[in-house]
Amino acid sequence: MNLAVSDFLMAITQSPIFFVNCLYKEWVFGETGCKMYAFCGALFGITSMINLLAISIDRYIVITKPLQALHWTSKRRTSVVIVIVWLYSLAWSLAPLFGWSSYIPEGLMTSCTWDYVTSTPANRSYTLMLCIFVFFIPLGIISYCYLCMFLAIRTASR
Repeated sequence: MNLAVSDFLMAITQSPIFFVNCLYKEWVFGETGCKMYAFCGALFGITSMINLLAISIDRYIVITKPLQALHWTSKRRTSVVIVIVWLYSLAWSLAPLFGWSSYIPEGLMTSCTWDYVTSTPANRSYTLMLCIFVFFIPLGIISYCYLCMFLAIRTASR
């Protein structure tokens, strides 16, 4: 459900604004609009990625350690994980608003995102850390979880 919420919020905050900007062939919502658009895109995009990570860890535990999963899963623990997912995403999304990189128009000036173009130490470090902690590490953990699930299911079916 949390993944559906973040994806829905991404769709309603990004698509209409992008569509309008494409009609005008430029960013028409000003600097504050750019920052809000990019912040929402980052927040909901990162939340979706970290949701996928949380789901894969949950499925990994349920499939590879079913007895432990009985003690591990609860509504309270699920709620705590959801809060952690949103806070983690919020921290990465707020950073450009507080000076670690920035949000700027990009490409054809029809959308805004963090400044990955300007080669300053703040922009380069934010881009590097974002890629590592929001993409590569979660992707590695997700891959590991699904590989272990595949192997566990294959072993159990023999």
